[in-house]
Amino acid sequence: MKKKKNLYFRKIFTVLLFIGILPVVILIIAVSSMTSAQMESLYEVQASSIHNKRKQIEVSLEYVDNSMIRGGLSRAIVGSVRRPREARYFQDFNAANDQLKLLGALSFPVADTILVSSQQRWVMSQQSFQPISESVYGTLVEQLEKIPKSSFWHYNDLYIYLVERIPVNVSTGNGMLITIIDKKTIYNELNGENQNEQVVILDENENCIVGAVGTEAVVEYIKASGEKWAALQEGLPQQITFYNENYVCAVSRSEFNDWTYVSVILNSDLKKGMESVYRLVWIVIASMIFILLTLVYCFSKVLYRPIDVLNELVDNSLSDGDKRNLDSITSKVHYLVEKNVELKKRLSDTEESNREIYLRKIYRNEPVVISTQELLRHKVITEPIESRHIHVIAVKFYITAENKKDAEIYVFGVKNIIAELMGTEDSFVPVAIDQVIYITHYKEFMSAEGALLQLQRTCEMVVLAIARYTGLQVNIGISRQVFSVDQLPTAVEECKSALRKAIGRSGVCIFSGLNEGKGVVLSEIRIKQKRLQIIQSVLEGTEEQCKDHLAAYFEKLDGVDYYLFKLEINKLLSDILDCYNEYSLQPDYGKMKEIADFDITKDIDSIEKLKLYFWEYFLKPLNYKVKEPAESQRVITQIMEYLNQNLEEDISLEQCARHFNYNPNYLSRMFKKQFGKTYTEYVIDKKLKRCKELLSETDLSIHEISVRLGYNSPQNFIRVFKKYTLITPGQYRNQLKGKKEEIE
Repeated sequence: MKKKKNLYFRKIFTVLLFIGILPVVILIIAVSSMTSAQMESLYEVQASSIHNKRKQIEVSLEYVDNSMIRGGLSRAIVGSVRRPREARYFQDFNAANDQLKLLGALSFPVADTILVSSQQRWVMSQQSFQPISESVYGTLVEQLEKIPKSSFWHYNDLYIYLVERIPVNVSTGNGMLITIIDKKTIYNELNGENQNEQVVILDENENCIVGAVGTEAVVEYIKASGEKWAALQEGLPQQITFYNENYVCAVSRSEFNDWTYVSVILNSDLKKGMESVYRLVWIVIASMIFILLTLVYCFSKVLYRPIDVLNELVDNSLSDGDKRNLDSITSKVHYLVEKNVELKKRLSDTEESNREIYLRKIYRNEPVVISTQELLRHKVITEPIESRHIHVIAVKFYITAENKKDAEIYVFGVKNIIAELMGTEDSFVPVAIDQVIYITHYKEFMSAEGALLQLQRTCEMVVLAIARYTGLQVNIGISRQVFSVDQLPTAVEECKSALRKAIGRSGVCIFSGLNEGKGVVLSEIRIKQKRLQIIQSVLEGTEEQCKDHLAAYFEKLDGVDYYLFKLEINKLLSDILDCYNEYSLQPDYGKMKEIADFDITKDIDSIEKLKLYFWEYFLKPLNYKVKEPAESQRVITQIMEYLNQNLEEDISLEQCARHFNYNPNYLSRMFKKQFGKTYTEYVIDKKLKRCKELLSETDLSIHEISVRLGYNSPQNFIRVFKKYTLITPGQYRNQLKGKKEEIE
């Protein structure tokens, strides 16, 4: 036996180890691919950076070039280069000098702008006007005059010169317009304060124009390598080693003046940092493996513990003479289940008792944790109910029973009536405390007013049904609506306060904060009630009545505050769109916007127009959709056949709607309209009818009948049968037998 126990432990350990090792393997793969991914990212960033810097300088230089061309075409410059350096042309020279100063005031800083007259042999700068032989620019002018080009770049160690011939677009001419750019200006524009990245500019012959000395040496080294330089020219960043330092380089070539921009980044610090990170990561991985093995071992012990307990339970339960073969876990579980049916029933009763105790504490406002998790844990609800309209209802009844058993029967009947009318899917189970039955009701509605109106009608039916079937008089106190379960204590106090105001007034329902003085519910909500009547009439398919309610609705709106008017109109539109969603209709979104943006102050006929829009574009199409009797009847017939054929299965409303591709709310409304009862009531009615047939015509046991009708347990079947017939299936069969014996 111990050998098998160890086998189970090893299996658990192996599975957990396999699951736990997967993240470690993934981490190792990720670490191995980090280097290439990091470098690819660096390459992309650097290529993008040098491209942007090149475009930045190009834009500035192109602006300078265009400005010089415009200046070279100006009358002041073209006319002045032909004039000799004489006082009589003073005004012409002043105009030319103003033009030079204008060119020198560009957004891109230039060192100077000069005008040269090759014909008259003089030089004019922004600050001076001299013969070429006396000017500081004389040597430069003589060099540039020898270059037979209309427009060209020239540079020396300190400056870059942009030259335009005058007239423009001729290789030689009367003069030249020269802009002088300091190389430091371009260098600062490119590099700024960023010391990590340095940029070098090469001319069309790959000679260095701008760049730091050390960076120029790196570029010359790359050019000498040949293969790497060719790859850079094709736009592929490269990594090189130069004097034991790592560099990453990228190139961007200019189509404006055939210059080449080379970006150089020192990568040694990054590489060292990455190596440190990788060492740290491998240390972390080794630690993770050690921790993983430890955790897997501990969790294996924890997971194996239930198996060990199961073995002990089976060993202790087996008698000395019992020779069953219980080697597998499955056989042991089956053995314990078969042996402890009574224990299961006891646990079920305990669960129901715990739920009622928990609810009693809530309704008595005793200290207890109230949350969605706690309500789910105690099986009070089956899904979260936040954002729904939640009301706590207290029903006070007056019993004059002679003994405790009769009183219990009355309480049982009242609780069944309340649960039936409130709906078991939308309420907590009723709980009786000192001749008061508390129930918490929650449901999704089209609007808050609809929730109150529906609840009022339900409470009125509760009062009438209890009086009719039990003869008891009741009062009802109802809290204001809350939207989260943690507000239940406040709602409980409100419903108790409302109930105290209803006591002594037979059959009165008091809504906390609404009708405490009058004892009537919602009858005073005029405009809102008219809106609900419109929705109700269109869902019933009564066209004329819907039109009448629409007209009455707008009559009620006549004279109200404009902003309240707008709010009410949008509420009506929202309610209609909820119905469209349930019937799978597509609204006219253009008309929706017109209604939402409608301004009644602009058009004297706007109210009539608004009413017409509501009817023609929204209510009328919905009315036509509702009035489809042939289609509805065909679907109902198919559903009836489907349910009759599958009566032994527990088919919910959602499953049935999904099978026929319908909205559950729409299908529920079809059932209510066709049969006068809900879908759940219809299914239960069919099952009870079939059950009575089986009880009267066969000798099947109660357990066999419950299985045939799709109930998960005989106890559940008996509870449902007794709820609707007030007797158990066995009592019903005995009554039938007694009647047969009397007849015989």
